[in-house]
Order: sequence, then C-alpha cells, then structure tokens
Amino acid sequence: MSATHTYALLPVLDRCVLDELREAAGDEMIDEVIHVFLEDAPMRLTALGAAVGDGIVEAVAREAHGLKGSALGVGASRMAQACEMLEHTARAGSLEDSSPRLQLVTRELEAVSKELHDARGRTA
Repeated sequence: MSATHTYALLPVLDRCVLDELREAAGDEMIDEVIHVFLEDAPMRLTALGAAVGDGIVEAVAREAHGLKGSALGVGASRMAQACEMLEHTARAGSLEDSSPRLQLVTRELEAVSKELHDARGRTA
C-alpha cells in the first residue's frame, strides 16, 4: 500500500490517543499537551517551510521528523503521515514535490488545530 493511499485512510485526529492520555494523566494534562502542540506546531511548520524554501534537505528531514513526532503525540495521524512523506523524500536526498507536501502538512495542521480546540473545549 502506498504512503498516499495510507494517508487517505487515516483520521485527522485519532481520539483514542487523547483518550489514553486522559485516562493515564487526567484532563488537566490533556489540556496542557494540546496547548503545547497548538503553540509549538506552527513554529515547527515555519521552520520546515524555511528549510524547504532554502533547499536544505537535512533541515527538511529534521524538521519534518520533529513535526511528525509532535503530531503523533496528540493523535494527528494524517498530519504525521504527511510529515513522514516529506521526511522520507528529504532523507533520500531530494526535495522533489516538497512544496505540495508542505502545503499538505499546512492543511493538516489547520484541520488538527480545529479538532484539538474542540477536544480541549470538551474537557473544560
């Protein structure tokens, strides 16, 4: 199965991840995790965009990997997959299709942010 096909099957937000965190650490911790992600991810995306713009494959791979980890931490499965596609291309030494993939990551961050705002509102 291709990465693109796998991506299409993933949810924007896997709420099971948040539910497991909530069960382990409580609502207050979930709110903090969401808050940190919502503050940090846009900065990471900016750094990723700069790396793509500068054409530095090592920086693209590093930034995509970091953003992927952040996404996985909150259950943003589809965003993580989009980051992984960009990371994989960069680790192969290429930035081919990096601009459309960066746009995909950007759209996913917007979708995840909306769902996380909604999820955080439910715990208050």
